[in-house]
Amino acid sequence: VDVEHLLRAAYERQCVLNNPFLPLLSSDHCQIASKRYYYRDNDDISLEAYIALLRLSTKYEFNQIRKDLIKQAAKAYPMTFFRYEIEKSFTKRVFRQDRGESHLPFSLLRVMFELDVDVLLPILYYACCPFYMETIFDESRSMAPECMRTLLVGKEALDNRLNEFIVKFPDLLLDNIENTKCTEAVKCLYVSRFANLSEVINMSDLQVIEGLRITRTLQVNGPGSVCDSCLYFIARIINDEREKIWKEIPSYFGCPGWNILEKKLEELVS
Repeated sequence: VDVEHLLRAAYERQCVLNNPFLPLLSSDHCQIASKRYYYRDNDDISLEAYIALLRLSTKYEFNQIRKDLIKQAAKAYPMTFFRYEIEKSFTKRVFRQDRGESHLPFSLLRVMFELDVDVLLPILYYACCPFYMETIFDESRSMAPECMRTLLVGKEALDNRLNEFIVKFPDLLLDNIENTKCTEAVKCLYVSRFANLSEVINMSDLQVIEGLRITRTLQVNGPGSVCDSCLYFIARIINDEREKIWKEIPSYFGCPGWNILEKKLEELVS
């Protein structure tokens, strides 16, 4: 990708904007858009082309193309808890890369840090956290030292917060046991215990401890199975805590809260 491709992307974008009839011709609009070199809603652009266009549009001040590119990354990595988990669960490929491959979030983090797209850094830091430390070090070789330091410090803070919750989780349930609406004569949580909480320690990923998933994967020891009321109570306690932790994530990386970041993103791309 070179300046010629950047000029082509800008030219094609302007041609579409200057055609007042194109939005009325939905089939034509889709056909023309599919042939364009770049447009914001095209999810088939490669990661390499995306990064090159972002660098060039920043360098040569093609601001509208830059805004479109930032919007596209923000769509793949949204800042709201529900939307992020939906994207992660159902959008398996981003910029022709498998979402689960480390190359994707680390490449985006590097270029956003390099080009001062600060509003997207916290969500990309978070997206990099679940990988093993060996992978993080391998991917961080070409990363700015300050960026790598922020990632590692934030990951440690996130791990500590998640581990603290997992360790205190049984006590948290017992403290709220009167709210379970348990149908058993002796409440389930008085006679049951989780046997394998250690399996979700140091996971650095809120999706791993989703409430209903935890109730299905964790082994509960006791005289009988846990009733449905208690299962849903456990899931609710976990998911309430996951939302609290989500709100804290930007602070682990030295950034303001999600609401402030979303406002800054809106200003940046408007």
